[in-house]
Amino acid sequence: LTRTIGRNELSTLQAMHAYVDAQQDYYLQNHRWAHRIISSEGQKDGLYWPTKAGDVPSPLGPNFSPAAPDEGYHGYHFRIISDNDGHGAALLAWPMHYGETGVMSFMVNQDDRIYQADLGKETESKVQAITRFAPDAQWQVAE
Repeated sequence: LTRTIGRNELSTLQAMHAYVDAQQDYYLQNHRWAHRIISSEGQKDGLYWPTKAGDVPSPLGPNFSPAAPDEGYHGYHFRIISDNDGHGAALLAWPMHYGETGVMSFMVNQDDRIYQADLGKETESKVQAITRFAPDAQWQVAE
């Protein structure tokens, strides 16, 4: 179980960095930040959209796209949240099953500094209250 949690948390950290890279690519093309991870059907309003041979690839690859809604990625849920000043892009990640798929929750903004916190068994309810990137004393920079 400890190895699974460790692998999931490392995969989540990598995904957070990939998110920042994808947001920067999206911003360069669209002059705004994406507010969705997965684009609306038939649209390019998120960081991932399906492509065909010869299409310009989406900023995020298909490996980040869950096969079904609420499936998560390596045991974690992800949600885009507002940046603290409203001029950036931030992402929140938390374990799908606290203590089984992960322990730490993570947040990152466009500056690519990841913060982590152990929100405990109430993680699911606590993350619902997080709507913007504003790490307080509970959140520490992830090493």
